[in-house]
Amino acid sequence: YSQRITNGIIENIREDSSVGWTMEIINAADWSTAKEKWMAKSASTSINMEQALIMKDGEIIPQEELKAGDRLFIVRKGYYARFVIVK
Repeated sequence: YSQRITNGIIENIREDSSVGWTMEIINAADWSTAKEKWMAKSASTSINMEQALIMKDGEIIPQEELKAGDRLFIVRKGYYARFVIVK
């Protein structure tokens, strides 16, 4: 998988015993470098946050501080988030 940038809103987030912190994103869109615009995704998107660096208000925060309704900008590689900014 190549890296992609996704934005969306957390629908739910949970700690899964087998894969760690995972969230469902709604109203998601991926940035298209070729088209130079956000491309809406038709379905909710599941993203693993276990290894992600998460920033909110200029501070690094743990996954536990994320909540439903937060708007995120995510740099991810496939299913796995690498860097997250909470807007």
